[in-house]
Amino acid sequence: MRTTKKRLFALMLALVMAVGGILLSANEGMATSQPLPFDDVAATAWYYPHVRAVWENQLFQGTGRNTFTPHGTMTRAMFVQVLANIEGVNLSEYRTLAPIFEDTADSTLWYFSAVQWAAVHEISHTQTSNIFEPSRAITREEMAVMLHNYIVSREIEVPQNQDAPIPFADQADISVWAVDAVRAIQAAGIITGYPDGSFQPSNQSTRAEVATIFARYLYLLNAAAEAEDEDYEDEREMGYFTLTIANITGQSNRHGTVTIANRNAAAYDFPTGTSVTVSAAAASGFVFDGWFSNIEGTGTAVSRSSNYTFTITADTNLFARFRTAPQDTGNGGSGGTGTPPPTFVAVTSITKSSALTATVGTPLTLSATAAPNNATNSDIVWSVQTAGATGANITGGNVLNTTAAGTAIIRATIINGATATTDFTQDFTITVTAAPPPFVAVTGITMTSANTVQDNMK
Repeated sequence: MRTTKKRLFALMLALVMAVGGILLSANEGMATSQPLPFDDVAATAWYYPHVRAVWENQLFQGTGRNTFTPHGTMTRAMFVQVLANIEGVNLSEYRTLAPIFEDTADSTLWYFSAVQWAAVHEISHTQTSNIFEPSRAITREEMAVMLHNYIVSREIEVPQNQDAPIPFADQADISVWAVDAVRAIQAAGIITGYPDGSFQPSNQSTRAEVATIFARYLYLLNAAAEAEDEDYEDEREMGYFTLTIANITGQSNRHGTVTIANRNAAAYDFPTGTSVTVSAAAASGFVFDGWFSNIEGTGTAVSRSSNYTFTITADTNLFARFRTAPQDTGNGGSGGTGTPPPTFVAVTSITKSSALTATVGTPLTLSATAAPNNATNSDIVWSVQTAGATGANITGGNVLNTTAAGTAIIRATIINGATATTDFTQDFTITVTAAPPPFVAVTGITMTSANTVQDNMK
Protein backbone atom coordinates (compact mmCIF):
# COMPACT_ATOMS: atom_id res chain seq x y z
CA MET A 1 0.00 0.00 0.00
CA ARG A 2 1.23 3.44 -0.82
CA THR A 3 -0.21 6.08 1.50
CA THR A 4 -0.76 9.52 -0.01
CA LYS A 5 -0.50 12.53 2.27
CA LYS A 6 -2.81 15.23 1.00
CA ARG A 7 -1.10 18.32 2.34
CA LEU A 8 2.35 19.61 3.19
CA PHE A 9 2.60 20.64 6.81
CA ALA A 10 5.09 23.46 7.14
CA LEU A 11 5.45 23.06 10.89
CA MET A 12 6.73 19.53 10.61
CA LEU A 13 9.37 20.63 8.14
CA ALA A 14 10.28 23.53 10.39
CA LEU A 15 10.60 21.30 13.42
CA VAL A 16 12.89 18.83 11.71
CA MET A 17 14.93 21.73 10.38
CA ALA A 18 14.98 23.43 13.76
CA VAL A 19 15.88 20.67 16.17
CA GLY A 20 17.36 17.98 13.97
CA GLY A 21 14.40 15.65 14.40
CA ILE A 22 14.42 15.75 18.23
CA LEU A 23 10.85 16.09 19.52
CA LEU A 24 10.21 17.78 22.85
CA SER A 25 7.41 16.85 25.19
CA ALA A 26 4.34 19.07 24.96
CA ASN A 27 4.40 19.12 28.75
CA GLU A 28 6.62 22.02 29.76
CA GLY A 29 7.23 20.56 33.20
CA MET A 30 8.63 17.22 32.06
CA ALA A 31 12.25 16.61 33.06
CA THR A 32 14.54 13.71 32.27
CA SER A 33 16.59 11.79 34.78
CA GLN A 34 19.82 13.34 33.56
CA PRO A 35 20.68 16.28 35.82
CA LEU A 36 21.55 19.67 34.41
CA PRO A 37 25.24 20.54 34.68
CA PHE A 38 24.42 24.00 36.03
CA ASP A 39 24.79 24.64 39.76
CA ASP A 40 22.81 27.88 39.53
CA VAL A 41 19.60 26.38 38.08
CA ALA A 42 17.56 24.86 40.90
CA ALA A 43 15.12 22.06 40.07
CA THR A 44 12.38 24.07 41.80
CA ALA A 45 12.96 27.24 39.74
CA TRP A 46 10.10 28.28 37.46
CA TYR A 47 12.46 28.35 34.50
CA TYR A 48 14.07 24.94 35.17
CA PRO A 49 12.14 22.90 32.52
CA HIS A 50 12.74 25.62 29.92
CA VAL A 51 16.46 25.79 30.59
CA ARG A 52 16.56 22.02 30.35
CA ALA A 53 14.76 22.07 26.99
CA VAL A 54 17.09 24.59 25.36
CA TRP A 55 20.17 22.93 26.84
CA GLU A 56 19.20 19.41 25.77
CA ASN A 57 18.52 20.65 22.24
CA GLN A 58 21.86 22.48 22.17
CA LEU A 59 20.31 25.91 21.64
CA PHE A 60 21.98 27.39 24.72
CA GLN A 61 25.34 26.84 26.31
CA GLY A 62 26.30 27.77 29.82
CA THR A 63 28.24 30.87 30.74
CA GLY A 64 30.77 28.62 32.43
CA ARG A 65 31.44 24.95 32.98
CA ASN A 66 28.75 24.66 35.68
CA THR A 67 26.90 27.95 35.37
CA PHE A 68 23.97 29.12 33.27
CA THR A 69 23.54 32.56 34.84
CA PRO A 70 19.74 32.55 34.52
CA HIS A 71 19.35 36.10 35.82
CA GLY A 72 22.11 37.48 33.63
CA THR A 73 21.16 39.57 30.64
CA MET A 74 20.98 38.20 27.13
CA THR A 75 22.96 40.19 24.60
CA ARG A 76 21.84 40.79 21.05
CA ALA A 77 24.76 38.70 19.79
CA MET A 78 23.74 35.81 22.05
CA PHE A 79 20.18 35.99 20.74
CA VAL A 80 21.07 35.73 17.03
CA GLN A 81 23.46 32.89 17.89
CA VAL A 82 20.56 30.96 19.43
CA LEU A 83 18.48 31.60 16.29
CA ALA A 84 21.35 30.26 14.20
CA ASN A 85 21.49 27.20 16.45
CA ILE A 86 17.78 26.59 15.91
CA GLU A 87 18.22 26.88 12.18
CA GLY A 88 21.23 24.55 12.24
CA VAL A 89 22.90 26.88 9.77
CA ASN A 90 26.43 26.28 8.53
CA LEU A 91 27.93 29.50 9.80
CA SER A 92 31.24 28.95 8.04
CA GLU A 93 29.52 30.03 4.83
CA TYR A 94 29.05 33.53 6.29
CA ARG A 95 32.53 34.02 7.71
CA THR A 96 33.96 35.15 4.37
CA LEU A 97 31.23 37.71 3.63
CA ALA A 98 32.13 41.39 3.78
CA PRO A 99 31.15 42.77 7.21
CA ILE A 100 27.65 44.20 7.21
CA PHE A 101 27.89 46.21 10.44
CA GLU A 102 30.69 48.53 11.46
CA ASP A 103 30.78 47.24 15.03
CA THR A 104 30.99 43.55 14.01
CA ALA A 105 33.71 43.89 11.37
CA ASP A 106 36.18 41.56 13.07
CA SER A 107 35.62 38.09 11.58
CA THR A 108 37.40 36.44 14.53
CA LEU A 109 34.60 37.44 16.92
CA TRP A 110 32.62 34.41 18.14
CA TYR A 111 29.34 35.96 17.01
CA PHE A 112 30.53 37.38 13.65
CA SER A 113 29.05 34.65 11.43
CA ALA A 114 25.73 34.51 13.30
CA VAL A 115 25.29 38.28 13.02
CA GLN A 116 26.13 38.10 9.30
CA TRP A 117 23.60 35.31 8.79
CA ALA A 118 20.85 37.18 10.64
CA ALA A 119 21.49 40.31 8.60
CA VAL A 120 21.51 38.48 5.25
CA HIS A 121 18.12 36.92 6.03
CA GLU A 122 16.65 40.17 7.39
CA ILE A 123 16.23 38.70 10.84
CA SER A 124 18.22 41.18 12.90
CA HIS A 125 16.66 44.46 14.01
CA THR A 126 18.75 47.59 14.37
CA GLN A 127 18.04 51.19 15.16
CA THR A 128 20.85 52.27 12.85
CA SER A 129 21.47 50.50 9.56
CA ASN A 130 25.22 50.05 9.99
CA ILE A 131 25.38 49.41 13.75
CA PHE A 132 24.32 46.13 15.40
CA GLU A 133 25.31 46.67 19.06
CA PRO A 134 26.21 43.01 19.68
CA SER A 135 27.13 43.42 23.34
CA ARG A 136 24.05 45.39 24.37
CA ALA A 137 21.39 43.51 26.33
CA ILE A 138 18.43 42.72 24.09
CA THR A 139 15.08 44.21 25.08
CA ARG A 140 11.89 42.24 25.20
CA GLU A 141 10.39 43.98 22.19
CA GLU A 142 13.61 43.49 20.18
CA MET A 143 13.51 39.83 21.13
CA ALA A 144 9.92 39.55 19.85
CA VAL A 145 10.81 41.30 16.59
CA MET A 146 13.85 39.14 15.84
CA LEU A 147 12.03 35.89 16.61
CA HIS A 148 9.10 36.99 14.48
CA ASN A 149 11.47 38.00 11.65
CA TYR A 150 13.05 34.55 11.83
CA ILE A 151 9.66 32.80 11.66
CA VAL A 152 8.58 34.93 8.69
CA SER A 153 11.90 34.58 6.84
CA ARG A 154 11.76 30.80 7.10
CA GLU A 155 8.06 30.72 6.11
CA ILE A 156 7.18 28.78 9.26
CA GLU A 157 3.45 28.61 9.96
CA VAL A 158 3.11 29.10 13.69
CA PRO A 159 -0.45 28.31 14.83
CA GLN A 160 -2.28 31.12 16.60
CA ASN A 161 -3.78 30.26 19.97
CA GLN A 162 -5.62 33.58 20.02
CA ASP A 163 -7.00 35.41 16.99
CA ALA A 164 -7.20 38.69 18.92
CA PRO A 165 -5.00 38.50 22.03
CA ILE A 166 -5.85 40.76 24.93
CA PRO A 167 -3.64 43.87 24.74
CA PHE A 168 -0.96 44.17 27.36
CA ALA A 169 -1.56 46.70 30.13
CA ASP A 170 1.35 48.74 28.77
CA GLN A 171 0.49 48.16 25.09
CA ALA A 172 0.95 51.86 24.40
CA ASP A 173 4.60 51.61 25.45
CA ILE A 174 5.47 49.11 22.74
CA SER A 175 7.39 50.77 19.90
CA VAL A 176 5.52 51.15 16.62
CA TRP A 177 8.04 48.95 14.79
CA ALA A 178 7.46 46.15 17.31
CA VAL A 179 3.66 46.16 17.71
CA ASP A 180 2.85 43.63 14.97
CA ALA A 181 5.62 41.23 15.98
CA VAL A 182 4.66 41.34 19.67
CA ARG A 183 1.00 40.72 18.77
CA ALA A 184 1.89 37.71 16.58
CA ILE A 185 4.21 36.17 19.17
CA GLN A 186 1.62 36.78 21.90
CA ALA A 187 -1.17 35.22 19.82
CA ALA A 188 0.95 32.11 19.39
CA GLY A 189 1.42 31.83 23.15
CA ILE A 190 5.19 32.24 22.97
CA ILE A 191 5.14 35.44 25.04
CA THR A 192 2.59 35.76 27.83
CA GLY A 193 3.75 38.87 29.70
CA TYR A 194 4.08 39.44 33.43
CA PRO A 195 1.52 38.56 36.14
CA ASP A 196 0.30 42.18 36.24
CA GLY A 197 -0.63 41.97 32.54
CA SER A 198 2.25 44.10 31.33
CA PHE A 199 4.79 43.35 28.64
CA GLN A 200 7.49 45.80 29.69
CA PRO A 201 8.89 46.14 26.15
CA SER A 202 12.02 48.07 27.11
CA ASN A 203 13.11 45.70 29.87
CA GLN A 204 16.31 43.81 29.30
CA SER A 205 15.68 40.12 28.82
CA THR A 206 17.35 37.67 31.18
CA ARG A 207 18.79 34.39 29.96
CA ALA A 208 16.04 32.53 31.85
CA GLU A 209 13.34 34.59 30.09
CA VAL A 210 14.88 34.03 26.67
CA ALA A 211 15.26 30.31 27.39
CA THR A 212 11.56 30.22 28.24
CA ILE A 213 10.62 31.98 25.00
CA PHE A 214 12.57 29.51 22.87
CA ALA A 215 11.35 26.50 24.84
CA ARG A 216 7.72 27.59 24.34
CA TYR A 217 8.44 28.02 20.64
CA LEU A 218 9.70 24.44 20.42
CA TYR A 219 6.83 23.11 22.53
CA LEU A 220 4.41 24.87 20.21
CA LEU A 221 5.94 23.34 17.09
CA ASN A 222 6.03 19.92 18.69
CA ALA A 223 2.37 20.06 19.73
CA ALA A 224 1.38 21.08 16.21
CA ALA A 225 3.48 18.29 14.71
CA GLU A 226 1.86 15.74 17.03
CA ALA A 227 -1.60 16.98 16.01
CA GLU A 228 -0.64 16.63 12.37
CA ASP A 229 0.67 13.13 13.06
CA GLU A 230 -2.76 12.22 14.46
CA ASP A 231 -4.42 13.52 11.30
CA TYR A 232 -1.90 11.58 9.24
CA GLU A 233 -2.61 8.40 11.20
CA ASP A 234 -6.34 8.87 10.58
CA GLU A 235 -5.55 9.21 6.89
CA ARG A 236 -3.45 6.06 7.00
CA GLU A 237 -6.24 4.15 8.73
CA MET A 238 -8.52 5.13 5.86
CA GLY A 239 -5.85 3.88 3.45
CA TYR A 240 -4.85 4.82 -0.06
CA PHE A 241 -4.23 2.05 -2.55
CA THR A 242 -2.62 2.03 -5.98
CA LEU A 243 -4.44 0.71 -9.03
CA THR A 244 -2.34 0.11 -12.14
CA ILE A 245 -3.90 -0.82 -15.48
CA ALA A 246 -2.20 -1.54 -18.79
CA ASN A 247 -2.07 -3.99 -21.69
CA ILE A 248 -0.44 -7.39 -21.37
CA THR A 249 3.30 -7.19 -21.95
CA GLY A 250 4.18 -7.40 -25.61
CA GLN A 251 0.82 -6.28 -26.95
CA SER A 252 1.39 -2.53 -26.79
CA ASN A 253 -1.47 -0.11 -27.36
CA ARG A 254 -1.88 -1.12 -30.99
CA HIS A 255 -4.05 -4.03 -29.80
CA GLY A 256 -6.34 -1.81 -27.75
CA THR A 257 -6.59 0.86 -25.08
CA VAL A 258 -7.55 0.76 -21.41
CA THR A 259 -8.84 3.61 -19.25
CA ILE A 260 -10.10 4.47 -15.77
CA ALA A 261 -13.10 6.78 -15.75
CA ASN A 262 -12.11 8.37 -19.06
CA ARG A 263 -8.50 8.86 -18.00
CA ASN A 264 -5.51 7.42 -19.81
CA ALA A 265 -4.22 4.19 -18.37
CA ALA A 266 -1.65 4.72 -15.63
CA ALA A 267 -1.15 4.23 -11.90
CA TYR A 268 -3.62 6.03 -9.64
CA ASP A 269 -4.14 6.25 -5.88
CA PHE A 270 -7.64 5.65 -4.51
CA PRO A 271 -9.05 5.79 -0.96
CA THR A 272 -10.08 2.36 0.24
CA GLY A 273 -13.69 1.56 -0.64
CA THR A 274 -13.68 3.56 -3.88
CA SER A 275 -15.78 2.07 -6.69
CA VAL A 276 -13.77 2.04 -9.92
CA THR A 277 -14.78 1.20 -13.48
CA VAL A 278 -12.07 0.17 -15.91
CA SER A 279 -12.76 0.01 -19.63
CA ALA A 280 -11.04 -1.76 -22.50
CA ALA A 281 -11.51 -0.93 -26.19
CA ALA A 282 -10.02 -3.25 -28.79
CA ALA A 283 -8.26 -1.83 -31.83
CA SER A 284 -9.32 -2.76 -35.35
CA GLY A 285 -8.72 -6.44 -36.01
CA PHE A 286 -8.66 -7.41 -32.34
CA VAL A 287 -11.17 -8.38 -29.65
CA PHE A 288 -10.98 -7.95 -25.88
CA ASP A 289 -10.09 -11.23 -24.14
CA GLY A 290 -10.32 -10.36 -20.44
CA TRP A 291 -8.73 -8.59 -17.47
CA PHE A 292 -5.83 -10.37 -15.79
CA SER A 293 -3.87 -9.71 -12.60
CA ASN A 294 -0.57 -10.81 -14.12
CA ILE A 295 1.34 -8.69 -16.64
CA GLU A 296 2.10 -11.85 -18.62
CA GLY A 297 -1.58 -12.79 -18.81
CA THR A 298 -1.10 -15.93 -16.74
CA GLY A 299 -3.63 -17.14 -14.22
CA THR A 300 -7.41 -17.02 -14.23
CA ALA A 301 -9.02 -13.99 -15.80
CA VAL A 302 -10.29 -11.47 -13.23
CA SER A 303 -13.17 -10.41 -15.44
CA ARG A 304 -14.42 -11.03 -18.97
CA SER A 305 -16.33 -7.75 -19.10
CA SER A 306 -14.65 -5.00 -21.09
CA ASN A 307 -16.25 -2.54 -18.61
CA TYR A 308 -15.35 -3.97 -15.23
CA THR A 309 -16.52 -2.32 -11.98
CA PHE A 310 -15.10 -3.24 -8.59
CA THR A 311 -14.23 -1.74 -5.19
CA ILE A 312 -10.66 -0.80 -4.25
CA THR A 313 -9.61 -2.61 -1.06
CA ALA A 314 -5.95 -3.32 -1.80
CA ASP A 315 -3.18 -2.51 -4.24
CA THR A 316 -4.42 -3.84 -7.58
CA ASN A 317 -2.90 -4.62 -10.96
CA LEU A 318 -5.15 -5.13 -13.97
CA PHE A 319 -3.90 -5.98 -17.44
CA ALA A 320 -6.10 -6.18 -20.53
CA ARG A 321 -5.47 -9.00 -22.99
CA PHE A 322 -6.56 -8.78 -26.60
CA ARG A 323 -6.53 -11.41 -29.34
CA THR A 324 -6.93 -11.40 -33.08
CA ALA A 325 -10.56 -10.99 -34.08
CA PRO A 326 -12.24 -13.91 -35.92
CA GLN A 327 -12.44 -13.32 -39.67
CA ASP A 328 -15.92 -12.86 -41.21
CA THR A 329 -15.82 -13.95 -44.90
CA GLY A 330 -19.44 -13.04 -45.61
CA ASN A 331 -21.88 -15.08 -47.73
CA GLY A 332 -21.35 -13.71 -51.19
CA GLY A 333 -23.49 -10.63 -50.69
CA SER A 334 -26.74 -12.50 -50.11
CA GLY A 335 -27.56 -10.43 -47.06
CA GLY A 336 -26.70 -13.11 -44.51
CA THR A 337 -24.83 -12.56 -41.30
CA GLY A 338 -21.59 -14.12 -42.55
CA THR A 339 -19.52 -16.96 -41.18
CA PRO A 340 -19.79 -17.33 -37.39
CA PRO A 341 -16.59 -17.08 -35.36
CA PRO A 342 -14.70 -20.35 -34.92
CA THR A 343 -15.62 -22.60 -31.99
CA PHE A 344 -13.34 -22.49 -28.99
CA VAL A 345 -11.19 -25.65 -28.89
CA ALA A 346 -9.88 -26.60 -25.48
CA VAL A 347 -6.53 -28.22 -24.75
CA THR A 348 -6.91 -31.75 -23.43
CA SER A 349 -3.30 -32.75 -22.84
CA ILE A 350 0.31 -31.62 -23.01
CA THR A 351 3.04 -33.99 -24.15
CA LYS A 352 6.59 -33.17 -23.14
CA SER A 353 8.99 -33.53 -26.04
CA SER A 354 12.18 -32.61 -24.20
CA ALA A 355 14.02 -34.99 -21.84
CA LEU A 356 12.67 -35.83 -18.38
CA THR A 357 16.21 -35.96 -17.02
CA ALA A 358 18.77 -33.25 -16.47
CA THR A 359 22.35 -32.94 -15.26
CA VAL A 360 23.44 -30.58 -12.53
CA GLY A 361 24.89 -27.44 -14.05
CA THR A 362 23.75 -28.22 -17.60
CA PRO A 363 20.78 -26.12 -18.82
CA LEU A 364 17.83 -28.09 -20.20
CA THR A 365 15.60 -26.48 -22.83
CA LEU A 366 11.98 -27.41 -22.11
CA SER A 367 9.56 -28.15 -24.93
CA ALA A 368 6.13 -29.73 -25.23
CA THR A 369 3.14 -29.91 -27.55
CA ALA A 370 -0.53 -29.40 -26.82
CA ALA A 371 -3.35 -31.63 -27.99
CA PRO A 372 -5.50 -31.45 -29.97
CA ASN A 373 -3.43 -29.74 -32.62
CA ASN A 374 -6.28 -27.34 -33.45
CA ALA A 375 -6.56 -26.02 -29.88
CA THR A 376 -7.45 -22.33 -29.73
CA ASN A 377 -4.37 -21.59 -27.65
CA SER A 378 -1.25 -23.73 -27.40
CA ASP A 379 1.28 -21.29 -25.95
CA ILE A 380 2.98 -22.89 -22.94
CA VAL A 381 4.20 -21.03 -19.86
CA TRP A 382 6.78 -22.99 -17.85
CA SER A 383 7.20 -22.69 -14.09
CA VAL A 384 8.82 -24.59 -11.21
CA GLN A 385 6.13 -26.22 -9.11
CA THR A 386 8.49 -27.94 -6.65
CA ALA A 387 12.23 -27.36 -6.74
CA GLY A 388 13.09 -29.84 -4.00
CA ALA A 389 16.83 -29.92 -3.32
CA THR A 390 17.69 -29.27 -6.95
CA GLY A 391 17.56 -25.47 -6.76
CA ALA A 392 15.60 -25.54 -10.03
CA ASN A 393 14.74 -22.27 -11.74
CA ILE A 394 13.67 -21.24 -15.22
CA THR A 395 15.26 -18.51 -17.29
CA GLY A 396 14.47 -17.23 -20.75
CA GLY A 397 10.95 -18.65 -20.50
CA ASN A 398 11.85 -22.29 -21.09
CA VAL A 399 15.41 -23.05 -19.88
CA LEU A 400 15.67 -25.17 -16.74
CA ASN A 401 18.73 -24.65 -14.52
CA THR A 402 19.69 -26.82 -11.54
CA THR A 403 22.36 -26.71 -8.85
CA ALA A 404 22.04 -30.11 -7.10
CA ALA A 405 20.89 -33.67 -7.74
CA GLY A 406 17.32 -34.74 -6.92
CA THR A 407 13.86 -34.39 -8.45
CA ALA A 408 11.95 -31.31 -9.45
CA ILE A 409 8.34 -30.87 -10.56
CA ILE A 410 7.97 -28.58 -13.56
CA ARG A 411 4.56 -27.24 -14.57
CA ALA A 412 3.39 -26.48 -18.10
CA THR A 413 0.47 -24.04 -18.26
CA ILE A 414 -1.67 -23.08 -21.24
CA ILE A 415 -3.79 -20.02 -20.57
CA ASN A 416 -7.53 -20.72 -20.74
CA GLY A 417 -6.91 -24.02 -22.45
CA ALA A 418 -9.49 -26.26 -20.82
CA THR A 419 -12.47 -23.85 -20.82
CA ALA A 420 -13.01 -20.20 -21.60
CA THR A 421 -12.05 -19.17 -18.08
CA THR A 422 -9.77 -21.89 -16.67
CA ASP A 423 -6.12 -22.60 -17.42
CA PHE A 424 -4.87 -26.05 -18.38
CA THR A 425 -1.87 -27.28 -16.38
CA GLN A 426 0.20 -30.43 -16.48
CA ASP A 427 3.13 -31.34 -14.23
CA PHE A 428 6.27 -33.23 -15.18
CA THR A 429 8.86 -34.76 -12.88
CA ILE A 430 12.45 -34.05 -13.86
CA THR A 431 15.18 -36.26 -12.47
CA VAL A 432 18.41 -34.35 -11.92
CA THR A 433 21.63 -36.34 -11.71
CA ALA A 434 25.02 -35.23 -10.49
CA ALA A 435 27.48 -34.27 -13.13
CA PRO A 436 30.13 -36.97 -13.81
CA PRO A 437 33.61 -36.16 -12.63
CA PRO A 438 35.52 -34.24 -15.25
CA PHE A 439 37.72 -36.28 -17.63
CA VAL A 440 41.41 -35.86 -16.82
CA ALA A 441 43.83 -36.84 -19.58
CA VAL A 442 47.09 -38.71 -18.91
CA THR A 443 50.09 -36.55 -19.67
CA GLY A 444 52.92 -38.95 -18.71
CA ILE A 445 53.86 -42.37 -17.24
CA THR A 446 56.49 -42.85 -14.56
CA MET A 447 57.94 -46.37 -14.00
CA THR A 448 58.01 -47.25 -10.31
CA SER A 449 59.68 -50.72 -10.50
CA ALA A 450 63.42 -51.25 -11.06
CA ASN A 451 64.58 -50.56 -14.53
CA THR A 452 67.64 -52.90 -14.43
CA VAL A 453 67.93 -56.76 -14.35
CA GLN A 454 70.61 -58.50 -12.17
CA ASP A 455 72.56 -61.18 -14.05
CA ASN A 456 73.01 -64.02 -11.50
CA MET A 457 74.40 -66.48 -13.94
CA LYS A 458 77.96 -67.66 -13.11
